[in-house]
Amino acid sequence: MTHNPLDVAHGVAATQGRSYYGTALQKSCILARLLRGPASRQELERRCGAPSVTKRISELRRDGFNITSGWAPMAGPGGLISVQTVYALVEIDSRQADLFHASEAGAGGRP
Repeated sequence: MTHNPLDVAHGVAATQGRSYYGTALQKSCILARLLRGPASRQELERRCGAPSVTKRISELRRDGFNITSGWAPMAGPGGLISVQTVYALVEIDSRQADLFHASEAGAGGRP
């Protein structure tokens, strides 16, 4: 049986009878959601019970996760279009990292 990390985060909060998730649970929930793909700040606030998504994203970045942000138009109620922040977890591509030695990186990474 496999477990979805996002469902687990929601389950933990529900069993504790809280609508507010603690800091650690907010970070886990945000990370689990970003593993599925990009998400807007508004979605992360709502789904992860995180009133300060930007703060949690900053903490995740300090923890070593490569999270990018950008702007995207989103349709709201009544067809109103607004621009919202969208976050994405970027996987570092290290497939060819062994082609360059650390000493060569200072010289522009060229052999």
